[in-house]
Amino acid sequence: MRSGALAVAEGLARQGLAAGDRVALMLRSDRDFFDVFFGALYAGCIPVPFYPPARMSQIEDHLRRSAGILADARAAVLVTVPQAKPLLHLLRVQCESLRRIVTPADLSVTAALPPIARPAGDDTAFLQYTSGEHGRSQGSHTDACQSARQSEGDGACVARHGGRRVRILVAALP
Repeated sequence: MRSGALAVAEGLARQGLAAGDRVALMLRSDRDFFDVFFGALYAGCIPVPFYPPARMSQIEDHLRRSAGILADARAAVLVTVPQAKPLLHLLRVQCESLRRIVTPADLSVTAALPPIARPAGDDTAFLQYTSGEHGRSQGSHTDACQSARQSEGDGACVARHGGRRVRILVAALP
């Protein structure tokens, strides 16, 4: 999984993204999702995951919600499945910050690996959107230290790694 994520990090750098840029992920919860999510983190970018449409009968509502998420998050790139890519170009008109719409395959580079970003503890780790009330998605951000503080007790596990005590937190993403 690490090699896939590092390949995506290189692909994001080749797309002109830099630390702090937001990368929207409209992907199913499969291997591509994890490669892109962690690849964005390796590149120093901020992942913004949200679900692809469940049914084509809801596409109009989904596009409206997606446009709101992309604009609010100020996403620079949207990574999605190949089938959705042509339709999602309609969102570029509604989101000024959106420079490209790509697939995971567009980002998977097998060249030299990029340096891994070393974010500060208060840097935004990722943006998470909920379905929201009254049809408007709501965003919140999480930083690495906040995640660690919230893990005190519930859902956290302390283990030993390389002679050090480390806290392991498992959380659900979309």
